[in-house]
Amino acid sequence: MTNGKWVRKTAIGMTGLALLYSAAWYVIADRLEDVVTRWTAERREQGWIASYSAIQLEGFPFAWRANITDPTLASQGTLPAFRWSGPAITLDWQPWNATRIGFTASGGHFLDLIDSSIDGTAKGSFRHAKGEMLFGARGALARLTLTLDNAILGERDSDRVEINRLDAT
Repeated sequence: MTNGKWVRKTAIGMTGLALLYSAAWYVIADRLEDVVTRWTAERREQGWIASYSAIQLEGFPFAWRANITDPTLASQGTLPAFRWSGPAITLDWQPWNATRIGFTASGGHFLDLIDSSIDGTAKGSFRHAKGEMLFGARGALARLTLTLDNAILGERDSDRVEINRLDAT
C-alpha cells in the first residue's frame, strides 16, 4: 500500500470514528434527559412534589452536563416534611466513571424542614453547593458528599446560624 492510500484510509477511518462518537454523544445526552424526566415522574408517583422548568445538556465531547433550571423537590404527607428549591442545579457525568454523578448548585437555594418534634419549621438557605453521588450495585446510592458554602439556618436573628462552609458525607 502506498503512503498516500494509507493516509487517505486513516483519515477516512478517523473521520468515521469521530462522526460515530459524536452521534453516540447526542444519543446518550438524549437518554440522560429521559432519565431526569423519568426520575421526576417516579418521585411524583411516590407522592413527592418534583418539578423543573427546563433541562439543557452540554459538555461535548468529554462529559455530559445537565443544567436543570428551577428545580423543586418536596415531600408530601410525611413528617418530617422536606422542601428544596433553587434557580438551577447542574449534574455532571463522565462515561469512564459511570457510577459517579457530580453536582453543583449556585444562587439562592432554600430548604424547609417541617417536623412536629421541633415545633414548627426549620428554614435554611445556601449560596453554593457541590458534591457527588456514588452509586453501587443495582443503582442504589452508596455515598453522598456535600459541601455547602454560605449557608444560613433559621430565619429570625435570635435563632439564625451562619455557616461559611459545611462538608458532609
